[in-house]
Amino acid sequence: MILRRYRGQLLIVLQTDHGRQCAAFVRHWGDGSCDAPAPREPLLLAAAEHDNGWAEWEAAPPLDPATGQPWQFTELPSDQHIALYRRGIARSAAQDPYGGLLVSMHGVGLYNDRYGTWPRPVTRDLSADQQALVAAYVAEQQALQARLRAAAARDARHAPFASDAAVWHNYKLLQLWDRLSLQFCWRGCTSGTIAPAPLRAGAPDVALVCEGDGDATLRLSPYPFDRSPLPLPVTARLVPDRCYASIEDFLATFAAAEAIEVPLRAVA
Repeated sequence: MILRRYRGQLLIVLQTDHGRQCAAFVRHWGDGSCDAPAPREPLLLAAAEHDNGWAEWEAAPPLDPATGQPWQFTELPSDQHIALYRRGIARSAAQDPYGGLLVSMHGVGLYNDRYGTWPRPVTRDLSADQQALVAAYVAEQQALQARLRAAAARDARHAPFASDAAVWHNYKLLQLWDRLSLQFCWRGCTSGTIAPAPLRAGAPDVALVCEGDGDATLRLSPYPFDRSPLPLPVTARLVPDRCYASIEDFLATFAAAEAIEVPLRAVA
């Protein structure tokens, strides 16, 4: 769950709805300043499903004892976090090896600063047991990635995109879409810079500059989409911003909350 305060209430965006917004990015990506995503269908899958393992967790989310609210997606304990990414990666890999490869890389990248592309301060220390859990998870995913890449290389549709350079380019694209959606959904359309932005294969990465209005619009430069303005709404729920007594208390409130479309948009 992606949580933020919005107009005096708690705005909740499910990870599945965040994924749908990322898939909308893919459908409209490419306006002459950047390449169209390729291979398209696996990248659509990866964008839509990169966090799909959260679905079961979000159906009955445990509460963070520090807040009395569901755990913010950045704060979930490692044992729960790894379990849900294992589940989501397996689902994606079963649908398509290339898409599954990128989803696996996304899941591992959350534990290594997105393969070193997004260095940031460590927000909490891991215990020795947690470090061992992470190490086992990373090793298992690296082995899976080797198998998925080999399967993709045997597929005539995906073989041209199975090289190290192509996979790395597409992984960085997935991270760009993920972080751009978070700029909309979590950071509330505030200004910022997202890098690296791999807009053209084989060309140097650039920085995507986001000029936000703090409400619903991001002005992007260079502009990557096929039209401007581009509506990019995301489904969310608004619930009281309070401490919930139990999971049942939160779920009853969440179930009664009407789904709304937050009217987000990108402009050149």
